[in-house]
Amino acid sequence: MSAPLTARPIPDHVPPHLVYEYDLYNDPRLVHSPHTAIAKIRAETTRFFYTPLNGGHWFVTRAHDAIDILRQTDLFSSDPQYNWNLNRKPVTLPNQADPPLHG
Repeated sequence: MSAPLTARPIPDHVPPHLVYEYDLYNDPRLVHSPHTAIAKIRAETTRFFYTPLNGGHWFVTRAHDAIDILRQTDLFSSDPQYNWNLNRKPVTLPNQADPPLHG
């Protein structure tokens, strides 16, 4: 497990009911029983939520939503200006790239 990055302020456009403080990188439940841990998170939250931890990011809890997001690069860009993970190497495809690299 790693140290969490600084929590960011919650952006004004994020509704309070979609905020859930969750640290994916330091959740001990994921080490012992990841499927059970994710099932519990899904039961406690909405289909997607915003967490201010680890620099602030959205978390998608349903596979079909994640697939829709990956297919809509015009709305959900992986451009480095929006995705700080792209500044780290290696970049994982396809979830950290927009077309044409994504293709």
